[in-house]
Amino acid sequence: RGTSTFDGTAIAYAVAKNVINNIKCRCLFSTHYHGLTDSFIDNPKVGMYHMAFSQQGNDITFLYKFTKGICNNSFGINCAKLAGMPQKMLMRAQEKADDLHKQMHKEDNDGDAPISGENATEAKKEYEDILSAILQDTDGGTLIDKIKSEGGGKK
Repeated sequence: RGTSTFDGTAIAYAVAKNVINNIKCRCLFSTHYHGLTDSFIDNPKVGMYHMAFSQQGNDITFLYKFTKGICNNSFGINCAKLAGMPQKMLMRAQEKADDLHKQMHKEDNDGDAPISGENATEAKKEYEDILSAILQDTDGGTLIDKIKSEGGGKK
């Protein structure tokens, strides 16, 4: 694949912004980059939906129902289980996922708690600024402009 989480998030953000602000059409935009919801949560042109599920312990049942609201969970390991991945691999994957989750949500080296409340708006702005900077070409255009000019946007 070759796409880092940052690259993938930046590209998904740019595509969503382009659809919302320039193309202006109805679009079903699905992503596993949960951070993107923060960037568009207050946009009246965007509706947040997810596929409903039921959870009993570690067992997930997908309900095949389109539901209003944000889903902040990821169910990749559950999907791997449904696909028949060996139990030993599933257990190891869950251990690594738990470790990564702890690392992402622990307090930083200064002892500060994760960003919330008043600082969330400022953090959202910084996040969007970083994504915009990542997408800038050396010629001043955006990645989306480049893809469109190379014919990547239409078939």
